Amino acid sequence: MKFWIIICGFMLFLGSNGQAQGISSSPSRIYFTLQNGLSGTQHLKVSNPGSRPLSLGISVGDWNYDSLGNNKMYESGTIKSSCAQWLKVLPGSYFTLQPGAEQNLTIEINVPVNADTSMKVHTAMIYLTQLNASDSKSKQGAALKVRVQMGIKVYHSFSEQSKPIMDIVNFKDTVLVKENNVLQKGLCLQLQNIGDLWVEGVVKWELLNEQNGKEQKLEETKIYSLPGDNRFILKALPNNLPKGKYSVSAIVNYGNKDDLKIAELEFLNN
Repeated sequence: MKFWIIICGFMLFLGSNGQAQGISSSPSRIYFTLQNGLSGTQHLKVSNPGSRPLSLGISVGDWNYDSLGNNKMYESGTIKSSCAQWLKVLPGSYFTLQPGAEQNLTIEINVPVNADTSMKVHTAMIYLTQLNASDSKSKQGAALKVRVQMGIKVYHSFSEQSKPIMDIVNFKDTVLVKENNVLQKGLCLQLQNIGDLWVEGVVKWELLNEQNGKEQKLEETKIYSLPGDNRFILKALPNNLPKGKYSVSAIVNYGNKDDLKIAELEFLNN
């Protein structure tokens, strides 16, 4: 197995609106850049796209990522990187939206004078929880009560000079365990966020059969991480991949500074 890393430039833009069944919000992420002792506000528009009144409760909690990029939820003030207790949501913790109506919320943050600046990024989650359950039915016809909850992520950093930096730690072929314990040939790309900012990016995969020169692009993978995170990106190879010698490129696009890194791998599909 051979493994190379190449560095060059690229610009990536991401969308900002979020929607769950029965609730719509804009933006889906909220960002603050403030020094110790300062306050700031952002605005969140919540809409009811449904056909019945929607009663919503507001709460704040903590979150971070596991090594595979899945969200992990915690109670408010539980983790070291929390800024949940710095936040206020105005005008209150409860409101009702009629069908097609909108509500503008103000998200206020007050950064403590003694906030820990060694923690470059602080995070929280604002939850919008449906209080009046909707009637629904299962596929078998059973009556159900459905409550929808949406989470809006909050990010805080101290400096506008912070920048995202991703490092490629390792790239190898592996065997993945799929549903029903089915084994499938795959790839494992290990990344580390060594910068001072969150990363929102994408990995693009390009596969080359070195015996016949056939190229194939695989579906891209979105990546999200916080400073200090180690991330394992698992990618399944096509089920019908012919036997032979292959090379694959993993193109990691991230950040707002035209950042791009590429890892290349050679492997045998026996």
